[in-house]
Amino acid sequence: MMAKHIHIVACSPRSGTSLLQEVMTTCFRIDDFCAHERSIFRTAGMHGEVICTKNPREVPYMPWTLRLNPDLFVIYVLRDPRGVVVSKRGPSANNYYSNLGVWRKFESYRRKLEGHRRFLVIKYEELVTEPDVVQEKIRSLFPFLEVRCSFAEFHRHARPSERTVRAMHGLRPVSADRLLEWEKHLPRIRAQLERFGDISSELVELGYEPDAQWKDRLRDVEPQCFDSVLDESWRSLSTFKMKYRIFRKVMVYAMERLLRRGV
Repeated sequence: MMAKHIHIVACSPRSGTSLLQEVMTTCFRIDDFCAHERSIFRTAGMHGEVICTKNPREVPYMPWTLRLNPDLFVIYVLRDPRGVVVSKRGPSANNYYSNLGVWRKFESYRRKLEGHRRFLVIKYEELVTEPDVVQEKIRSLFPFLEVRCSFAEFHRHARPSERTVRAMHGLRPVSADRLLEWEKHLPRIRAQLERFGDISSELVELGYEPDAQWKDRLRDVEPQCFDSVLDESWRSLSTFKMKYRIFRKVMVYAMERLLRRGV
């Protein structure tokens, strides 16, 4: 019997996948999982009835891998793009990680998968404000999961790796204290809008704002243009090289699936 494989992806790195993986592997019975991140294409050696991996950058591969593997279940972490683009890598004052280009591109893949019965969208904001509601949502869609403890109590039982602790800024109870962090980085937000365009329609559609009036607070803000760690990755998302990479990895994945099933 093939293992049930849960793979966690996201609208962008820095969206809460480390937290979700940690609460998943702590609070559900999962037989094998990666310590921090692992590609969906590198599960050789993982054993058990239920395995869990996460790689927030692998959204482009999900439409094909879901078709090829009936035992694959994907969780997509959605986060307010303003929170995504102000998240930093390390203590440097200007070391921002992602950008609106990455967020928009990954969202285009998420829309293609809407309604798929093995594809679940979890809002980061809901995870940190109503963790047990999110846990029940996951359990309902993935009924093979066995509950060990509640998401709200995960910090009492978790044993995360050092890299995961750094990504989560420490092991602590699930908390909503960083949801409005973007309000402290308005020059960064203004610069991102000037570079990638207005996001008000997306914010309204996803329920993050009732209208476009949120931009009023940017009216007298001077943009500050800092490079993002993922700037080069964003530029490559629409290139022939990226399409070839998807094709090549998916073909290898398909062959490995056939070999495991003895075809």
